[in-house]
Amino acid sequence: MNIYLAGDSIVQNYTEEEFIAGWGQYLKYYVTPDTKIFNCAKGGRSSRLFLNEGRFDKIDESIQAGDYLLIEFCHNDDSSKGYSIMFSCHINILLYEPFE
Repeated sequence: MNIYLAGDSIVQNYTEEEFIAGWGQYLKYYVTPDTKIFNCAKGGRSSRLFLNEGRFDKIDESIQAGDYLLIEFCHNDDSSKGYSIMFSCHINILLYEPFE
């Protein structure tokens, strides 16, 4: 059996030097030794970008009946908008005083 993974930084493999890990790189500890895992996840990808880059097409070329495809995309950050916007929103919420 083969398991294909599609996703973003939450799923992808990292090196030991990066001091971070995606859950996809630990999946091998929870399956039988004859199961092959193909982690196609790439950080910073949305499902739309994954499609537009042809990453699902590459999986489609290899996946067979009886194989599994696990998909997870999580919107946990957006560096294009900067962290200051997110921080400002949190400050406004914390400073909000309801009407009495």
